[in-house]
Amino acid sequence: MRTVLAALIALLALAIGILHFALDFVLFGGRFVSSGPPPGGPRRAPAGPPPGGIASIVGPHLPELFVANMVVFVVLAIVFLAFSRSRPPVRTAIDFLIVLVTVVTLACWYGIGRPNPRGLGRWAVTLEFALIAAALVHALIVSRRARIRPATA
Repeated sequence: MRTVLAALIALLALAIGILHFALDFVLFGGRFVSSGPPPGGPRRAPAGPPPGGIASIVGPHLPELFVANMVVFVVLAIVFLAFSRSRPPVRTAIDFLIVLVTVVTLACWYGIGRPNPRGLGRWAVTLEFALIAAALVHALIVSRRARIRPATA
């Protein structure tokens, strides 16, 4: 069961990373670096939530953040698999890091008004909640096994 759960966590992290990378193409036509206001012209007011809060921080940098999100989730999947035979505290810490990054991603999505271009927002959120649940269950299993069978130094 632990092997299946570990594979699921790695696949979910990769899927989330790929989905966020795809959003760069859907929303920005494959432009990975945001451009500032048009030269010589005033910037139009953006549609969506009012300025301020997380939207004012995240919104102008979405193309870069989607790429960064993809990189972070791919790296997390690789780290998760690379340390799959480490001591339980290390594996549990990686599980909680996955949960933390995923929660921050969800918080940013909620903060910018929960956009759902072509239904990809809902897919991403569904995968992210599944990843959170899987990582928490994995952390629970790992910590229980460590208490039952302490590691020898």
